[in-house]
Amino acid sequence: MFLFFLLEEIVNEAEHAFDDVSDEFSQYKNVKTIFEQWKYQQNKSYTEAYIEICLPKVFSPLIRREMIDWRPFEVII
Repeated sequence: MFLFFLLEEIVNEAEHAFDDVSDEFSQYKNVKTIFEQWKYQQNKSYTEAYIEICLPKVFSPLIRREMIDWRPFEVII
């Protein structure tokens, strides 16, 4: 029972981790769109900035926040 409450507290805290960040930069899909537009519209500067190397560090916190309450083995009734 304690573990359930601890998990819920962690999930609640994670939901507020990006409260002070604009929606444009706090959602994975929005940030991904920005990088895709840069890649296809200004490929030379995108390549020169070595963005492929930076992407894991940019997306890691966003993906972790989205997956924190993922429970793949939980049966939904």
